Amino acid sequence: MVNAVMLTRVTRAIWVVCLLSVGAGAHTWTFVQDGSIETQAGTWSFKKGGRIDAEFQRLKGTNAVVLRRSDGVICEVALSVLSEKDQDFVLHPPEDTRAAISKASNEKAKIERYWRNHGLNIVDDIEEADFPNSEKAATVYRSVVKEMKQLHEALGPEMTYTRFSDLLQETAFAVDKLKQSKGVILSRSFVRHVNEFFRLLSNSRDDWTDERKAERQEYRDYCAFLREKGWAQAGVQLRYCTGMAERSSKVLAQIIEAEAAVIQSEQAMARKRPASSPYPLLHAMTLDEITERLRSERGDALNARD
Repeated sequence: MVNAVMLTRVTRAIWVVCLLSVGAGAHTWTFVQDGSIETQAGTWSFKKGGRIDAEFQRLKGTNAVVLRRSDGVICEVALSVLSEKDQDFVLHPPEDTRAAISKASNEKAKIERYWRNHGLNIVDDIEEADFPNSEKAATVYRSVVKEMKQLHEALGPEMTYTRFSDLLQETAFAVDKLKQSKGVILSRSFVRHVNEFFRLLSNSRDDWTDERKAERQEYRDYCAFLREKGWAQAGVQLRYCTGMAERSSKVLAQIIEAEAAVIQSEQAMARKRPASSPYPLLHAMTLDEITERLRSERGDALNARD
């Protein structure tokens, strides 16, 4: 009878949280026996009577409680090692569970969209159809990339607003002239990535304009972040164009890594300003972990497109 009752309680809890994280807020968990906790960084041990402050995420299976520490690290601990009060907390969620589940559901969907959008940013392959179709075209490809690269490499702490505006205008004019070379056909993909490069840098100039006009330091810092993010995103487009000009798809690894660095900068912003950040806060991840997840998202996007 006791086992049947416990099974019913566990089943009910699984039904409530199997798909969504409850996110019921910080809670202090007490261990009633020695054990260990699994995290992305590895396993660490605890002693009977030890405690941990973390947010309840979900019940995994029938005996694994998934928690989220204040630093964003996700960890798992066996339900059986927790105090009776903590087990009751897991198996009988608070009265506001419905609202918490709805909030967690929205956050989960936001995170999924966040990853999917970044995957779509780099979904393009570099294929033979994108390569120059003649030696004359190859010369134009290389000249366009050279102009773009000179501009992008000049970006940095020493760059001034006026100099950047002038360089952007001069380079855009030079590239437009190259694109109109007689007897040369540039691939649609190449032209699209070139145009995206200049669109991102043009937007970053607007962000810089806002940064210069901003009265509040907080908004000024945010505009500076957007400006530098735009520069980084333009670098992704430059790598695409470089791969096409060099007739090589090997740059795809660099493209994924560059997009991962953009995510890392967004997450740094989200942690700095969790209340006002437009980006969902992910659990703590290394650049390698972000790159691997991004590679998976890109694969999913490619499969969906096919």
